[in-house]
Amino acid sequence: MRSLKSKMVKVTVKPQNVSVNVSKGTLLIEAIRKAIPWFPSPCGGLGICGKCGVKIIKGELSKPTSNEKLLNTIHEGLRLACQAAVFDDTIVEIPYREPVAFPTISTIEIKVPVKPWIFWRTFETSKYPKPFDKLVLEEVGARYLSYAAAKELANVKLNSKVTTVAYGEIVYRVDTYHFEPLGLAVDIGTTKIAGYLIDLSTGTTLNEGFTLNPQLKYGDDIVSRMTIALMDKRKLYDMRNVTLKSIEDLAKKLALEVKKPVANITAASIVGNTVMHHILLGLDLSDIAFAPYIPKESSPIIEYGSNLGFKILKRTMVYIAPVISGYVGGDAVATLLTIHYLNPKPPSLIIDVGTNAEISLFLEDRIVVASAPAGPAIEGHVTSGSKGVQGAIYDVEAEKVGNNIKFNVKVLGETEPSGISGSGAVSIVSELLRIGAITVTGKLKTGDYDEKGVKYVKIVDSEKPIVFTQIDIREIQKAKSAIQTTWQLMLEDEGLSEKDLESVFIAGSFGSYLKPIHARRIGLIPKVNLDKVFIIGNAAGAGAKLMLVNNEARRKGEEIAFKAEHRVYASTERFKKLWIKNLNFRTV
Repeated sequence: MRSLKSKMVKVTVKPQNVSVNVSKGTLLIEAIRKAIPWFPSPCGGLGICGKCGVKIIKGELSKPTSNEKLLNTIHEGLRLACQAAVFDDTIVEIPYREPVAFPTISTIEIKVPVKPWIFWRTFETSKYPKPFDKLVLEEVGARYLSYAAAKELANVKLNSKVTTVAYGEIVYRVDTYHFEPLGLAVDIGTTKIAGYLIDLSTGTTLNEGFTLNPQLKYGDDIVSRMTIALMDKRKLYDMRNVTLKSIEDLAKKLALEVKKPVANITAASIVGNTVMHHILLGLDLSDIAFAPYIPKESSPIIEYGSNLGFKILKRTMVYIAPVISGYVGGDAVATLLTIHYLNPKPPSLIIDVGTNAEISLFLEDRIVVASAPAGPAIEGHVTSGSKGVQGAIYDVEAEKVGNNIKFNVKVLGETEPSGISGSGAVSIVSELLRIGAITVTGKLKTGDYDEKGVKYVKIVDSEKPIVFTQIDIREIQKAKSAIQTTWQLMLEDEGLSEKDLESVFIAGSFGSYLKPIHARRIGLIPKVNLDKVFIIGNAAGAGAKLMLVNNEARRKGEEIAFKAEHRVYASTERFKKLWIKNLNFRTV
């Protein structure tokens, strides 16, 4: 192993010709940022967006990581700055970019041909001695006008520019000026709503961001929200209305930040779990609240924005992705679509970790899907818990100091720690296992007791200490056991073992900050070599973008939803027996 002594190395950044001295072993992105503070890393250095690629002109760097290999960035001397460490004097060339605000939610970027399912033309009315409606239809090869487009024709004048937008054989929008249409991809999560503003001419993501899901006022989890909606149908309609407004507010914000008119958003794709899908459509939730959890509606929907209840996006054609089952939704379809374009070698396992984890197995010619009732602890619902927001502890390192344990914490954002996120909780349990502070049965061997007699360890000693208790450990055990049991039964049914897996993908906001070593140590993922484990961020958001910019990708997503084999495990005796066994951790 290389010695990482205090030797300094020089890193020169071109074309700016700025040099800085850093310690041997420093990540290249940290060195570049010392020289060029605005150099972007949209995914926060997770190696999933591929946007910090730089050309290595000279220098010795660390070996390429699994994510660099996955993104196929290692060619012609290119490396991801967030993944490569410097061990020698280095010269790099970075692409010139203006300083930009860092986006908050990143997806893995999949390159596909730009072939959206809408099409448009801008033309001069003065060139054609025909009625305007015939001009509009001929320009885009359509046969019909929507009622809204027919009304908009009244604004068209002779010797003026007209932009016509069509879906299939129907012209649904007529504008009296030239513009390049924008698209909006949306992933409605239980906690956050992520949005991506897309240039439909190039497929480029112009901006991305998130807003907290306003349904949180009705409960942090989907079960709480379903219960309230079933008790009072007016609450269901309120959840729907605030969700529509939040999507539009996010669209306005994303467009404003890049100085684009929100009115130019002509198409949108929306994905979400089955409960979010039903709430968005205002559908009764009773059938997915109780066994056998059959959704009211599972097919893809395309509808004019105004008919869905949008106001700002009323002239937008909206695509809502299909769902697979009551607990495997359109977000899972979008994630599977993303995986399809990564072309993994089968068999490959995909785990989207959350309160209701979605687990999929890619086989030679089939896809098997299931859900696992992990519970809220896996998303940060612990004693000192926090959502994945600024101030949340997402990773720790533990070391024994005498009879005590010292925790070095990593926090989202440049701020003081305020709580423990889901990935932070997993890392705490993993580190406690590693240093022998808990047994394989989950018993905490050290720590203090609170006033209720519950044992705990102090993660951050402050005026309001951040603690992790014996109860928190038990909740993480239950969560990891539900997920572990589901993928074990899935593999067993296919005659496979963990060692047969070619790759394991960890998806979702939770997975973005989870170290694979922690997930493997506690049994959350199979015991495979870490170079087979890939963190792919918000793959559902990536899938929503694919559905928007490429019509073939949209249809592939629909095919996946139709053909996926849904398995139910959680209610079976097999699951219950194995779940009890898997409460224990594997030996370290």
